[in-house]
Amino acid sequence: MVKSYLNKLKPETLKIVREIGGLSCGLGLRSFVVGGCVRDLILGRDVEDLDIVVNGDAVSVAKKFASLVQGKIVVYSQFGTATVMLTDGRVIDFASVRKENYPYPGALPVVSPGSLEEDLFRRDFTINAMAISIDPSHFGSLLDYYGGLKDLKRKFIRVLHKQSFMDDPTRILRAVRFEQRFQFAIEPETLRLLRQAMKRGAVTSVKPPRFFEEFKKNLKESAAPKNIKRLFQLGILKFLDHTVQVTERKFRLTRQAAVALLWAKKNLSDWPKLNGWLVFWMVLCDGTSLANLTKAMEKFSFTHSDKTKSIDAFSTTDIIKEIAVKRLSKGKIFALLRSKSNEELLFLWSKSLEKLARTRIQRYLLEWRHLTLEIDGDDLKRMGVPSGKMFKNILDQVLYRVVEGNCRLKSEQLAYARSLYQQSHS
Repeated sequence: MVKSYLNKLKPETLKIVREIGGLSCGLGLRSFVVGGCVRDLILGRDVEDLDIVVNGDAVSVAKKFASLVQGKIVVYSQFGTATVMLTDGRVIDFASVRKENYPYPGALPVVSPGSLEEDLFRRDFTINAMAISIDPSHFGSLLDYYGGLKDLKRKFIRVLHKQSFMDDPTRILRAVRFEQRFQFAIEPETLRLLRQAMKRGAVTSVKPPRFFEEFKKNLKESAAPKNIKRLFQLGILKFLDHTVQVTERKFRLTRQAAVALLWAKKNLSDWPKLNGWLVFWMVLCDGTSLANLTKAMEKFSFTHSDKTKSIDAFSTTDIIKEIAVKRLSKGKIFALLRSKSNEELLFLWSKSLEKLARTRIQRYLLEWRHLTLEIDGDDLKRMGVPSGKMFKNILDQVLYRVVEGNCRLKSEQLAYARSLYQQSHS
């Protein structure tokens, strides 16, 4: 029965698992698939990337495997870990079994060699604290010291010990993330410990950027709107201070943002470059003051790019009314939207109550932003146009004309540019 869990792997992944188990055995070691991989296998979910722990030198196993499959390897000697990237893009993480000790609440753990049982005990929840042996002589054996299989069947999110949330308060966010992703329930005693940790100010023991990084993972989930509502219900969003004032309207906007992001994922070729979590952040911060927004982004160590996009979104919500005007020209719509990031545009879509505005944003993202000119600055120079602001103005006007469906040929663009230059001198 247990072997059937590994048999749920795709054939090429199962082959890799057997190879790693064999290589480990050849070195006198045992290896195990652990954590979320085991959880997802039992739940019947797809598993692409693998987490492997070795009861010894994991780096040596990783090096042999990387050589065998001609993969790229990155070694972290100080941690006894390595990552192998396969040619098809999959990632396999290797780590030696270890135990952890937290010097004080919220601190990063101090790691030292340990047993498999100790390695699994350092995990966040029982459902993530199981292992499956891939050693040839024990292939497929499930090791479940803490009742993870039982909790999976009961659909419970349960911590492994009473100090779990105090040791690592980011687990508070992970509890909600897993609860909503799998449609489980946080087990009653675990929920009590979570609330207790919140009352004791556990969140303040973690550096704000680290806590926010975990919060971002909640915003990246397909269940992000549900995550946000649950975090609010549990009082966890208070870590954002006065930046977020959550209302029923905000919950509605998060649902609209999820629809917008799903559309973008299905239709935009540059979807992988889009930070979906940032759209939800913009929604959550809608209505706050610029001072509070700026203060929060400093506190959470936002990148310059994310900070700029957030501030731009703060100052551009009036555009929604403009792009909903029925007789607005395509060129005018293009001019209003062209300086906005994809994240800002999807935020505007989320806020808009007018179907016309949402349709126009869709069309801009699908068509208009990809339009280019056949002419450039060199053509304007040959025309006698002096370089500077006039260059940009003329090229912009020609591009707006192209958006309108005119001036598609280079000759037409040159003629229109010449007429614009002549008008400026008349």
